[in-house]
Amino acid sequence: MSYNPTHTFSAADGGKTLSTLLNNAYSDVATYTDKKLGNSVSVLDYGADPTGVALSTTAFSVAHDVAVAAGSYLYIPSGDYRLGAIAKTTTCPWIGTDAALVRLILDEGPFGTTQGPWLRWSGSRGTEYPLTVNATALQYQVTVSGANATALVAAGAGPGSVILVASEVEFEPSFRVGEKEGQSVEIDSINTGTGVITLREALVRDFATANSSFVSLMNLLERPTFGGITLFNEVQDSNRVIQLTYEYCRNLDIEYVTRYPDSEACQIASCYGGHVKGDIAYMQNDNPGIQYGYGLAIGAASSHISAEIRAVQCRHAFTTLGSTQSAGHVSGLDYGTPNDLRVTGQAYQCTSDAWDTHPGGDNILIYDVTAIGCKSAGIQLRTRNSHVRGALIDACPDGVRVDITSGKWSIQGVKVSRTHRNSTNPDYSNTGSGVRIENSGDEGIIADCIFEDIWTNVVRWGGGVPANTAVHNGLVFKGNIVRRWNLGNVGASDAAIFQANGASVNDVKAYGNTFYHTTANDRVWNGTIWGGACEHGQDNHHICPVGVTPQGINNLVRCQSYTLNGQRVWRRQVLTFNATQTIDTMLSNWYELTLTNNVTSVTFSVPSGMFFHEFELLLIQDGTGGWTFNFPATVRWGTSLGGNPPGSMQGVDTGNTAGTREWFKFRYDGSTWRCIDYEKYAT
Repeated sequence: MSYNPTHTFSAADGGKTLSTLLNNAYSDVATYTDKKLGNSVSVLDYGADPTGVALSTTAFSVAHDVAVAAGSYLYIPSGDYRLGAIAKTTTCPWIGTDAALVRLILDEGPFGTTQGPWLRWSGSRGTEYPLTVNATALQYQVTVSGANATALVAAGAGPGSVILVASEVEFEPSFRVGEKEGQSVEIDSINTGTGVITLREALVRDFATANSSFVSLMNLLERPTFGGITLFNEVQDSNRVIQLTYEYCRNLDIEYVTRYPDSEACQIASCYGGHVKGDIAYMQNDNPGIQYGYGLAIGAASSHISAEIRAVQCRHAFTTLGSTQSAGHVSGLDYGTPNDLRVTGQAYQCTSDAWDTHPGGDNILIYDVTAIGCKSAGIQLRTRNSHVRGALIDACPDGVRVDITSGKWSIQGVKVSRTHRNSTNPDYSNTGSGVRIENSGDEGIIADCIFEDIWTNVVRWGGGVPANTAVHNGLVFKGNIVRRWNLGNVGASDAAIFQANGASVNDVKAYGNTFYHTTANDRVWNGTIWGGACEHGQDNHHICPVGVTPQGINNLVRCQSYTLNGQRVWRRQVLTFNATQTIDTMLSNWYELTLTNNVTSVTFSVPSGMFFHEFELLLIQDGTGGWTFNFPATVRWGTSLGGNPPGSMQGVDTGNTAGTREWFKFRYDGSTWRCIDYEKYAT
């Protein structure tokens, strides 16, 4: 039988049409839902208007308080409800029938042009008790006086409680004035005699008594729950009204849908633990100067929170904040930055960086995310110890941007494609790079990534305009695949995979990468700007069209060998003559020196961090001949040479004439250099 909603069934079936039966079935489901939430408090019972005409703020507020007192749910049946600002210091679950059927509509009346939260749940924190002993990073305890430890216990602190450990040190004064160090941590035990508070987790930064460091009990609202609801803003302006705000809460269980928000769709501040899931679309303003639309913002001393975000046309799908950035926050949130966050999701057409972190936090993991068609970087890392594991970034001006003054960072398993320069965004000077490193105080890692169709450089140190002259310390670039870069063809410097852009770059290691060159100008290293920055380059593979020899392969300063279209190429390092000769054995596997006089002292460097290493040395007599080379006394010689260097090197071989070539091969076995092969040629 084909589908016919007007088909009438037989009397045995009740004589009803198909559409009537389906409607009844839906009614049965609705009835089941009501029964499931039978212990809930419905907002309709307290005068809420589901048509969205009358203001329902009071009805929701009263119903919330009743539900809290009864230990039950606040239930929101299908409908549109117009609400002004609601702020609560107690919590109960807010459950809607379904996000597709329940809309809370922001009423602009209470706000006008002011900033502030719309729906807010806030706990608090207690008295500040000063530390009596310095607390250091990776330590599991803080100490106050015995009397203050007793006062903390009297206030409710004990095993499982959460405290704020903070100081008056500004974590990033050049970026945000007034934001101070702080971390929320869980207590394991309190000794009221010694004042020692043992923690269940390590501190991630130092807290010195000289910086007025203190602890404070966090009175957290337990398990705030929100779901089955869409938050809707029908007035499209830029008043920066935050839709959902959670402050001093624990074990979050939040799932929200928002449409047309002014500012942060959801803001988390000084919360501890939990999961947040958001679906955000269509922020109001596309002007980067005033548009602050964040899908989710986690700030202040928040810890151990996971998030899953889907965002369309927002400023950022996700960002971290300090404390003073939180609009309309409660008193006391001026301490702390986020620690241990896990973020995943999808972002499309963001007007700035899709996945963003502000300075000050610690241990942020962004994993399995997408960033498509955004107007700035797909991901921006500005938080200490930030890491990316798995991302698809396409059609964004920059792939990943790194701006971290201290703390390690890593990018792994990321595909960046079709970068470009966005001249229409006045907020940023985008470079069209795969990875743009503005600051990197500690070593970073880029591994197992794919870079394809990159407008300029794959890795670019320094900012856009003007160039950043900061010092960058350490990069491991390993196991990556690079296809088609310098698509913009905007200059020779942009033709290189690696480009310093005026910055001082130290200790770069490039291992096991595969580079697909298109033209001879598709160079790897812009050698004129490095000054010996590349410490190691080993087993990189270069694939080129027939007849194309790419530039810049041989000026990888410490490149020992590589493959070119599958053929192994050993880098030749020509040494400058000096009577006192030092050979840096990590520069290459093949060294060549023409003797123009006697070499009286020789040093072989010890391979750093390597148990096994080999290199070859070619010594060539000049037109005069007869010169000697005094090998290090620690080198061991095989029995075929009588346990000593060849006679020519000791000045006793009269056959060592002009043009003679002697070839040595040395192996380092973890403690000693040994000669394992030797040949001599007349020419």
